[in-house]
Amino acid sequence: MRKIFSLLAVLLLTAVVHADVKTVRVPDGGIEPQAAVDTKGVIHLIYYKGPDNAGDIFYTTSANGGETFADAVRVNSQPGSALAVGGVRGAQMALGRQGKIHVAWMGSGTAKPKAPDGTTAFLYASSNADGTFTQQKNIIAAQPGMDGGGSIAADDAGHVYIAWHAPTIKGEGEQGRLVWIAKSVDDGKTFAPEFAIRSGPVVGGCACCSLHIAVGPGGEVAGLFRQADKKVNRATNFFITDARVTKAAMIRPIAPMKSGVCIMSNFSLVRAQNAWLAAYETSGEVYLQALSRTGEETLSVSEGGKGKYPSIALNQKGQILIARAVGTGWKKGGTIAWQIFDLKGEAIADTAGEASDLPAWSYPAALAMPDGAFVVIY
Repeated sequence: MRKIFSLLAVLLLTAVVHADVKTVRVPDGGIEPQAAVDTKGVIHLIYYKGPDNAGDIFYTTSANGGETFADAVRVNSQPGSALAVGGVRGAQMALGRQGKIHVAWMGSGTAKPKAPDGTTAFLYASSNADGTFTQQKNIIAAQPGMDGGGSIAADDAGHVYIAWHAPTIKGEGEQGRLVWIAKSVDDGKTFAPEFAIRSGPVVGGCACCSLHIAVGPGGEVAGLFRQADKKVNRATNFFITDARVTKAAMIRPIAPMKSGVCIMSNFSLVRAQNAWLAAYETSGEVYLQALSRTGEETLSVSEGGKGKYPSIALNQKGQILIARAVGTGWKKGGTIAWQIFDLKGEAIADTAGEASDLPAWSYPAALAMPDGAFVVIY
């Protein structure tokens, strides 16, 4: 059940203790969870509630590993200004400096404000000191045309990054789409106009696929997105910016795939020592891979099982959990499944599991707790 598979030299740690995995349902019947754990072990969670084309985003916390959650607070200041349809357009969350919560989401058809050309906005709000959220605002300055969802990342220095893909010129097809990033240096109070991530031969972006970014050491931003070249070449691509996050230092395909249609996928990315651990879908199979800036390292590529919408978590014991959705479809729910790997990319025996009743449009959110246990919210 393995493909290539060698060790990543910078990640030679051995996990010998099996981690616990606890499953938690999204509170209040919500879907599309996004979550993070702070240094005190508090879970920060956002989720979607309402009609799939005009709903709301809620934020809550849990101080006991998901056993109970605090009263939820609505993130979007305009009711009904978010959407969930497709499973790739859900709200994204990042935990920033001094515990500030940053949330970005694709606006619904009735959401305001709009992008500059009157089309769909990419909206943003952040937490206030009193637990409420700021008035939602549009981030797109010059590159409208969102279809699939975007992503958000933040660091302890007050930087916030929001990414999406859109055509360079209005009306261009998938081959004309690029990844764009808007950057804030003041905890999201203001954002500079977006700039394109482009380098080398990579062409196009899969319109209704999502993407994912994360912040690493030295302020670099890494990301995963799906290419769309000549309408059939839909490789998963990995990029890392320079430390100033002003351009792409490197973009390279990591998983080729042929498909004449969009597969509505998303990605997950987490930092591990000197490399990035990536989870992605190719032809209905979820994969785990370790990546670096240079591409000179020996890559570890492991099969994570059939499914979509992977979410990855790395604990302090050197164990990697990948949770995924299985059996989902258009307006169709399914189940979740997971597997734990060591840092060699080897599946750890007797650590696979599954849970039923995943709602339509939803997916799992994997978390590593300070004690090494895993929590999967779905």
